[in-house]
Amino acid sequence: MRNRDLVILQLRRPVAGKPLERAYQCSRARYERLTARGPLRYYRRELLTEANRAYRSLKLPNPTVLTQSTRVPKSQSVVAKNAARQRALDSLKTPVRSEVKLNPKPILTVKPLSLKARQVSTWQEKQKCQSNRITEQDLSQAEAKLARRRQALIEDEFCREVIYRLEGDLLRYDSRRELLQIAGDREIHLFRANMLMAQIVEAVRQHKLYEPAPAEMRLQQAARKQRSVIKRLILTTAVVLAVIADVLFIRWLGR
Repeated sequence: MRNRDLVILQLRRPVAGKPLERAYQCSRARYERLTARGPLRYYRRELLTEANRAYRSLKLPNPTVLTQSTRVPKSQSVVAKNAARQRALDSLKTPVRSEVKLNPKPILTVKPLSLKARQVSTWQEKQKCQSNRITEQDLSQAEAKLARRRQALIEDEFCREVIYRLEGDLLRYDSRRELLQIAGDREIHLFRANMLMAQIVEAVRQHKLYEPAPAEMRLQQAARKQRSVIKRLILTTAVVLAVIADVLFIRWLGR
């Protein structure tokens, strides 16, 4: 689950603080851009919800382990309180006596049904049975419809996995292999998986959704500046250490 959260925010490794917040903002801006128009707009709600969930999950130090201090106390729900109150009221009630035992009526005093009433009751029972009868064809149609609905939901989840791994209007080779593995695990045919990936990439190219907005560009430039500063510091440190090592080696040779 943690690896999937990294994929949703397009992070290579877990980060914290400002880098995580910047990655979350960039991901939200990217998903809003990709769902601005075209067929991908139907995935906006799910994409933004998953981005929020991934950000909250990665923000926690260890979301799978709850210590004694962070454990949430169990609160009794309203349903449980009502059930306990109803159980207490039921225990206070007196047992209900049977009216049949108190006032027994002879069987012969019951008025028999007339022939017309019997015919009406029989006709009502037949109509009720016919209305509740389900044929095998209706059952097979319902099962086929349910199977199509289930397959559509699985394919929608797979399409979101494709959108998570988009880089502009491209899918890397490693991402494609990972997506095909996910499709195999979810019992999606190889041809169908490739067609869904091609449709999403074509929708991004057709509606020009790969061009980032100015606000998204500013977020990306801030992240690039931070990465460039870190690379310069690492490079400067490596050069200084190399110079110090050369000086010490030259002095050792001069002895």
